[in-house]
Amino acid sequence: MSGTVVVGLDIGGTSTRATVLGLDGQRLGTGRAGGGNPTSHGAERA
Repeated sequence: MSGTVVVGLDIGGTSTRATVLGLDGQRLGTGRAGGGNPTSHGAERA
């Protein structure tokens, strides 16, 4: 993959979601993981 992409993140206390889009709006990938909020989990874990 080459070119410019846009990354969107939703980092919360219970889950983290990510999506990557090309500039044409095509979704190139998504991901999901556990919470990443440092207030909920501490800075080291987040």
